[in-house]
Amino acid sequence: MKQPLPKLIVIDLDDTALTDDHMTMSLRTREVLLACIEKGAIVVPCTGRGDCLIPRDQIPYRYGISSNGAVIWDEEHPEKPLYARYISKESLVKSLEFLTQFDIMIQLFQDREFVQEKRVVEHVDDFLSRLPVWHVPYLRSGRAIAVDSVLDYVRNAEDPKVVKINMVKKGMAQYADFIVRLRELSYSNQDTDGHNIELMPPGVSKGNAVTFLAEHLGISMDDVMVFGDDKNDLSMLRCAGWSVAMKNAAPEIQAAAKYCTPGTNNEDGIAEFILENFEL
Repeated sequence: MKQPLPKLIVIDLDDTALTDDHMTMSLRTREVLLACIEKGAIVVPCTGRGDCLIPRDQIPYRYGISSNGAVIWDEEHPEKPLYARYISKESLVKSLEFLTQFDIMIQLFQDREFVQEKRVVEHVDDFLSRLPVWHVPYLRSGRAIAVDSVLDYVRNAEDPKVVKINMVKKGMAQYADFIVRLRELSYSNQDTDGHNIELMPPGVSKGNAVTFLAEHLGISMDDVMVFGDDKNDLSMLRCAGWSVAMKNAAPEIQAAAKYCTPGTNNEDGIAEFILENFEL
């Protein structure tokens, strides 16, 4: 028997709601999520991406969770985040003094935009082999905050409001001990989605952000459904009443969830799970 639709539906983006091009949602998945919204459910993207990298043309939403749970936006009140956890300026300086010793691509994600050094922003084509594909349109849009040095930018900023330090993994192969040495930055969480290495404030997780939003909306966690595929989704898969791993997720991710989609992200997994289990 089909169940009533959960009130809050939280969707990871890469390898979950988006196809393998990392830019688009399939027409069927989009249609089913729109039908959920029509039925009164609140659909929320919840991603490791910064807010500026969420493809807003794919699905309408009011609430969005970005930077692995560091920020929640209510788009009806865009003047400030509903929820935000920032890295202290002291920690940022300490981190960047270490990280800038290496020839790695560093991005500082703020509330809405991200900071990138001019050498990348002004010569995007020279860095295509090192950039995740979904970063390229944003960098070419001119919205990125271009600076000579991310370290100098932070040192000179009164309040940097950085929620995440992102390091693009491509090009790191020459630094065999880099990940080990990152443990020196023990004040922050570390996470990787296969494309990036991310440093965030202590206590930041998708699970904490989803719990905060559910409480803010007066929705029981039993009435929350989440879809995810990777390690940064584990915290929300463990706290939601309806925790759903993608068919393309690793075995340990599927083991942490109560359910699994019948298809992958390229096979309308989210749409098929919803249609099989809920009244629409």
